[in-house]
Amino acid sequence: MRVVSLVRRYLPSVTVASGVASAVVLVVILLAVSGLLVPPADVEAAPPVGVSVSQGSTSLVCPGPAELVSGDGVTFDSEFGQEAASSSTLVEAFALGRPGGPAPAGGYRPGLDGDAERVGLVPERSLGSGLSVPDVSGPGVLTAQAADSRAALLAGATLARADSGDLRALASERCLEPAGSAWLITGNTEIGSSARLVLLNPGRTSATVDLEAWGAVGPVDLGAAVSVLVPPGSERALLLEAFAPDEPQLAVRLTVSGGGVAAFVQSSSLDGFVPAGVDLSGPSEAPATTVVIPGVVIEDSDIDAAHPSVLRVVNPGSSPATVRLRMLHADGERLIPGAATRIVEAGTVSDISLAGVPAGDYAAELVSDQPVTAAALLTRVGSASEDDPDLEVLDRAWLPAGATFRTALVPIPSLGQEVDSARVVVANAGAHQVGLQYRVVESGGWVRSASVVAVPARSVAVLTGEDLQGAIGVELVALRTAGADDGVVDDPGLVASVVLEADTADGPLVAGVGAQPDAESAGTVAVRLPNR
Repeated sequence: MRVVSLVRRYLPSVTVASGVASAVVLVVILLAVSGLLVPPADVEAAPPVGVSVSQGSTSLVCPGPAELVSGDGVTFDSEFGQEAASSSTLVEAFALGRPGGPAPAGGYRPGLDGDAERVGLVPERSLGSGLSVPDVSGPGVLTAQAADSRAALLAGATLARADSGDLRALASERCLEPAGSAWLITGNTEIGSSARLVLLNPGRTSATVDLEAWGAVGPVDLGAAVSVLVPPGSERALLLEAFAPDEPQLAVRLTVSGGGVAAFVQSSSLDGFVPAGVDLSGPSEAPATTVVIPGVVIEDSDIDAAHPSVLRVVNPGSSPATVRLRMLHADGERLIPGAATRIVEAGTVSDISLAGVPAGDYAAELVSDQPVTAAALLTRVGSASEDDPDLEVLDRAWLPAGATFRTALVPIPSLGQEVDSARVVVANAGAHQVGLQYRVVESGGWVRSASVVAVPARSVAVLTGEDLQGAIGVELVALRTAGADDGVVDDPGLVASVVLEADTADGPLVAGVGAQPDAESAGTVAVRLPNR
C-alpha cells in the first residue's frame, strides 16, 4: 500500500513527452520507494537530474480563418461582411532538421479528426521543408516526424486578409501546441465588440476546459461557460460577450483535463458600421514577476491620441501588484510617459496607454512584485470611412508576452504576397549582450547561410527588409557572445515575435505572431528521488 500511495503522490508531478518516458519514470519511482535507490539516512539526497526523453513526431494546431459572428451586443451584417469583400486565408509552415540531419517529413491535414487528405512538407536539398495551403476554411493539424530520436524544428501560421467589410483586417496566429493550460490576454465585450474563444482538440479523448476570467474591476462570473467539454477531434467556440458582457478589458485562463487543447481568441470590433479591427490572438506566458512582450512596433502618436496602442496587464492574485514598465529599444531603455510604474489591483485587468511613446521597434518589459502576465495591442489608423466620414477605419493586432528561448522559429506567412512588410523583433532583457544567429527559410524549405548579429543588453535587434526578402520564416539561435561558435546560451533571456503589415487604399493593416520555441526544450524532465 505504501508503494501505491507514493506512486500516486509523486507521479502526477512529473510531466513527460511520451508513454515510454512515463514508464521509465514509473520504474525510477518504484525503485526509490522500495529502497533500492534511496541513499542512507545520513546522506543528503542528490539534486534533480535532467533526463532526456526520446521525441516522437511534433504536432501543432493551426487556427482557421476569422469568421463573422453575432451575439449579445454585436451583430455583423453580411451585406457589409466578408462575403462582400475580397478576402483570403492561408497556412504556411516550414520544418528544419537538426544539424547534420535530413529535412523532416510531415505535412498539414485540414480538420481535427484526421480524415482529410494531407498536404506534405516538401523537402529542399535535405536542408528544410515547407508548404503553403491556400483557401483554408477551418483549423488543421501540422506535423513533422522526429529523426534520430530528435524532434523536428516546426513552425507555421494562419494568415487571413480582408481589405474591406466588417472583417477588414490582417489577422494571423501561429500554429499552436495543444496544452494543459493557457492565458489569453485579449479583446473586450463592450457594445460593438466580440471576443470569440475557440477551443481546438486534436486528440482522441474528450477534454474538459475550466475557465476563469478577470475584468477591469475584478474576477468575472462566466456562469454556464465556466466548464466546457470539447469532444475528440473537434472545435468548440464561445462568444464571451454572451457570458461576460460590457467588459472593456478581459483576460481568460484555461485549465484542461483529459487531454491537450489549443486555444485562441478572435477579437472583432465595429464602430457603428466602421471596421475597427480583427485579430486572432494566442496565449501569453503564465504570470511571473518579469514578463517581456517583443514586437511592440509603434507609429507616431500624440499624448492624447484617440486610438493609441496599449499594454494590457492582468493581476490574478489576491494582493495589489506594483508593476515597473520599461520600453526596450535599439537605443536603450525608454519610459512610458506618465506610466513608469503602475499599481494593478488584485484580481483586475489594467490597460496602459502607449500614446506619446516615440515611433519605433520596442519590447515592453514588466517587472512586478506579484506575478502578472500581459499582452500588447497595436493599433493602425486609416482614412475616414465611406460609411461614416467622421470615423476612421482601424486595424489592431495583439502580441503576447513571449517565452525565452535558446532556439526558436518565427513564421512569416505570405510575405511579398498578402503581407507587404515584416519586422522580426528580438529582445534581450538581460544584463549581458547575447549573440543571435539567424537563418532565413525560403519557400519550399530552402535555408540560407547563417548570419550573426549582436543583441545588446536591455535592447532589441530587428530583422527586416533585405534580411527577410523571400522568407517564409526564420530560425533564431542564441549564442554565448556575438560571433561565437562554441554553443548556445543556457538561459539567454531572448524573446521574439514578428509584426506583419499590409497596405490598402484606406490605410494600413497589421498582425503579430509570436515565436515558436524549440519543441525539444520540452524533451527533458527533472527527476528527484524523495528521502525516506
